[in-house]
Amino acid sequence: MKQSFKKRLGAALLAVSMLFMLLPGTSFAATTSCPVGQHTPGGTKYPADWNYVTGGYEYDYYECTVCGQYCHDNGMDAQHVGPCNRGHHADTNVLYPADYTTCGGGFQTSYYRCIGCGTAVDASGTELQPASGSGSHTPGAEEFPADYFPCTGGFKVPWYQCTVCGRPVDQNGNESIWVDATANHQPDSEVHPADYLPCTGGFKSSFHICTVCGWPLDSNGEPMRWDEPTAGHQPGGE
Repeated sequence: MKQSFKKRLGAALLAVSMLFMLLPGTSFAATTSCPVGQHTPGGTKYPADWNYVTGGYEYDYYECTVCGQYCHDNGMDAQHVGPCNRGHHADTNVLYPADYTTCGGGFQTSYYRCIGCGTAVDASGTELQPASGSGSHTPGAEEFPADYFPCTGGFKVPWYQCTVCGRPVDQNGNESIWVDATANHQPDSEVHPADYLPCTGGFKSSFHICTVCGWPLDSNGEPMRWDEPTAGHQPGGE
């Protein structure tokens, strides 16, 4: 008798727990997994929200009442599409000129840049591929000194500028390698006063100097912006 009562009590508790799991908004429902393509759409339809910046869902979608995943009205999974997946690109409305050179390669026609990923595209959003160059550069006569600092990056050896495409190259015409920064700026302890004048430009707020590379920095060690002059010099009357 006691064993039969325990069985009936266990069955009742199991039934109650299953009903509780099916209640909307419970955390138990969210842990349930639906078979692929067999979701149960809820009553709220969310409109398609795909865009070129953040991506999104290309078609209207619903939230499954069983597992909480997004799905279509036929129970199929709703797929979140990235901003540039499936060939979708949008230009920035800024037209860049063709930049092809025989040595450096590049784009042989004018092009745009996708606002989502920066890929070069034509006016219709179709991705463009740069043409290859010969890789044989012509160094100019002027030698530029190595300018590498750990806090700014730069070239670790002297370099030249190709007379055809303008790219930095070594004396043999091979492209020079820019080395990225590996450390932060080190501001000095002295506070230098703002020196901006409308006719000369300058820094509009006080600044520090990096003890490694000499670059002007703010109090957080970030590079300062030098403001351009907005007026010409005004000579005195005498």
